[in-house]
Amino acid sequence: MKKILSAALALAMTLSLVPAAFAAGGTAYASTQAVEVDGKKVEFQMYALKDAAGNPTNYVKLRDVAHVLNGTKAQFSVGYDGSISVTTGQPYADAGGEMTTPYSGDRAYRDGSGAVKVNGQSASLESIILTDDAGGDYTYFKLRDLGSALGFKVDWTADRGVFIETGGASQPTAPASDGKLTLDQLQGIWHAEGDDTVIDLIISGNQITECRHAIGSDYVNYILNTGTITDFQSDYTPKDSVDETKTYPYAIFWSGTHERWGKGDLEPKKYSVTVTPDNPVSAGGYGYLGAYYIDEVDLENNRIGFKYMEDLLKKVEYRRHYEYTKASSSPVYDMYVADLKEAREAKEERGSVYEFLANYVTANGKKKTYGDFKGQYYCYLDILGSLGTNKDWTYLIYADPDTGRVTLEASWASYSSGRYSISGSTFYTLELSPDGGPYRGSYRNSTSTDSILGSFGDTGTFRINPASFTSQTAALSFDSFSGSSSSQSFNEKNGAETVKIWLMALRKEILKPNGFTLSDLGFTSFN
Repeated sequence: MKKILSAALALAMTLSLVPAAFAAGGTAYASTQAVEVDGKKVEFQMYALKDAAGNPTNYVKLRDVAHVLNGTKAQFSVGYDGSISVTTGQPYADAGGEMTTPYSGDRAYRDGSGAVKVNGQSASLESIILTDDAGGDYTYFKLRDLGSALGFKVDWTADRGVFIETGGASQPTAPASDGKLTLDQLQGIWHAEGDDTVIDLIISGNQITECRHAIGSDYVNYILNTGTITDFQSDYTPKDSVDETKTYPYAIFWSGTHERWGKGDLEPKKYSVTVTPDNPVSAGGYGYLGAYYIDEVDLENNRIGFKYMEDLLKKVEYRRHYEYTKASSSPVYDMYVADLKEAREAKEERGSVYEFLANYVTANGKKKTYGDFKGQYYCYLDILGSLGTNKDWTYLIYADPDTGRVTLEASWASYSSGRYSISGSTFYTLELSPDGGPYRGSYRNSTSTDSILGSFGDTGTFRINPASFTSQTAALSFDSFSGSSSSQSFNEKNGAETVKIWLMALRKEILKPNGFTLSDLGFTSFN
C-alpha cells in the first residue's frame, strides 16, 4: 500500500537530503515509490532503511535506474570487473529482472561499501546489498547520489513529487565516414503507434527487444521479441522477395525468443526465433517474425521507419510499416510487465485450478443417477464435435461433491441388430489430482455377441505425466493390460488421442474463459 507522506518526509525518504546513521546490516523495508522521469511517472520497487528515530531513507536498484534511463542523455552501462563499474553515455543491456524483485516483503541487508567505479574512477557511493534465496546479490543506491555521480537531476516539489530530468533523449552519434547509418546511431528506445498496435523497439548494444501491445485483441495482447543482433546490413534485397528489385537501406537480423501473451493465458508462450540474410523470415509459425527492415531514416528529427516482413506464398513481402520516434522510456514494455504481474497476482488469489474445476462442474453440471459415477456432477466436453473429433464418442468431466475428486471420461458405445447382434463399449478415464500429476487413468473395453464368439474384452490402467505429454502422437504406457500386445499398442495410442481431445476441450470451453491454462494442470508442453 502506498503511504501518503508529508512533503518533508517524502523528500527525506527518497533523496536522502539529511544524513542518517544506519547499522552495517539489519532489515530493509519494502517500499514502492513513483518517480517522475522526464515527465512520465515510473514506479520503482525500492527498499528503505530506518534510522534510530524511525525515519526512512529509500534505496533504488542500480540496474532499475539504468533500465529506465536507457536511451536518454543520462544513459549508463553497468558492468563488473571485481567491482561495480558504471560508464556514462553508454547504452544499458538488460540482464533480466529489471523493475522487478525476486523477493517480496522486508529483507535482510548488508552494507555495500565495496568500491564503485564511474568511468574508471573510484566513486564514493553509499549502497546496500540484498540477496535472493538463490544467493544472487542486488545492489541498491540512494537516488540523489546516483544523480550527482552520473549527471542527471534529481529533485522534489510539492506538485511533482520526486522527479528526474535527463535533458531529453540522447542525440544520434555522427554517421559513419561513408555516410551510412551505424548500429550505434540506433541505440535507445524507439516508440511507434498504429491503428491497433503500439510498439517499443529497444536497442542496447547488440541486444534488441521489441514489445507490442495489440489493442482490442481477443487473443494476443502482447508480443515480446528479445534477442541478439547477429547482422546489420546496408542496401539489402530480401532473398526470394515478391519484388526482387526492392532494396531496403538497412536490415537488422537477430536470434532470440518470441513470446505471445494474452491476459487469458497468464503465462507467455515462448518460441525460438532466428532470422538471417538468407532466411529473413523465421519458420517458427508466425510469418512476421523476420528481419527489421529500415526504409526511412531521419535521425535529425529522431524518426525511423520500419517494415515487418512475412512469408507470403513462400515469397517475402512487407506486412506493415511503422514510424518510430526516439523515446526516453518504454511505456509498452512497462505496461506488459505491470499487466503480467497483475494477472499472476489475480491468479494466486483465485486458488488452485483443481479447486476451480471441482467447483465449476458442481455448480454448472448435472447430477448422474446411475453407473460408475452415480451421485457425481458432470459437464459435457466438445458436445458438438467442434474440435474435429469423432462424434460417436462422448467426452465428460465429473466432480465428486463429497471428495472433490475430478475425473475425465470418454466413452463409445455401439449396437447392431439382425441375424447376429453385436454390442460394444469402450471407456477411458483420467483422474486429475491437486498435486499436478502424474495422473492415473483406466481403460475398459467390452464386446458381446449372440454368435459363437460370445463375449470378450480387455482392461488396463495407466499413468500419465502431464509435463511430458506433447500431442496425440505421445502414446500412453499401460501399467497393466489384460489383452493382446497388439490391442495394447492400439489402445495406448487411442488413449493419447483421447487425452489430446480432453485437453483441447478443457482449454477452449472451461479453462481459458475463466483465466486458467493447461499449464496450471501441469501440461506445460502441450500446444
